[in-house]
Amino acid sequence: LSIALRRMLDDGLEKSHLWFDAWNSLINMGRFIVTQINYLIPVFNKVINKNKRVSEKFYESPGIKYLAENKLFRKPSYIEPANFSKTLINLLKGNDTGTNTMVLINNTLVSNTLNFKPETLKYITSLYTDSNNNLDMFKTFLEAWFNNTMDRASGWYKRQAQFILLIIGFLLAISFNANTIEIVNKLSKDKNAREQMVSMATAFNKNPDAKRY
Repeated sequence: LSIALRRMLDDGLEKSHLWFDAWNSLINMGRFIVTQINYLIPVFNKVINKNKRVSEKFYESPGIKYLAENKLFRKPSYIEPANFSKTLINLLKGNDTGTNTMVLINNTLVSNTLNFKPETLKYITSLYTDSNNNLDMFKTFLEAWFNNTMDRASGWYKRQAQFILLIIGFLLAISFNANTIEIVNKLSKDKNAREQMVSMATAFNKNPDAKRY
């Protein structure tokens, strides 16, 4: 979910995900420590907020950050499409006051005060244009974008999980010396090993719950 949102809001990552997450974890740890030291908070926040990514601002919005479990797990494991659209619209509105939300959103997109990367800015602007100045339609377009990305994220997750399981399987096979070819060769050449294997299998079928040493 975190990677998918960064791909949506930050045009992907220029650096490795692992390095980015490690660096982000260090920053989060630093934030937690510094919040205990009152006189350093203003200086620290000034440095952290200088070039903050849109996805970081998104996660720090009240509608998202309070979905997380605690300070250690700062990011929620699931976000509703309505929460995504509402939070992003609030970010796009900015701190300006006005009765016309779409005008505020347009001002943010034109000035790019959120520092969107070019491709993300272009895409969100196209959604804004397609909405014909209709806030509900713009909200629907944002939610459709989120749902489509999450569908892809499910595929990324499955492929990653399969790869990790494959690596774990290889490591277990190496750790326990579970070489299938070697086992087959051993059984095909060693009559005593075959008979012992058959005997063990037969005994197990007769009494599966029996303890064996």
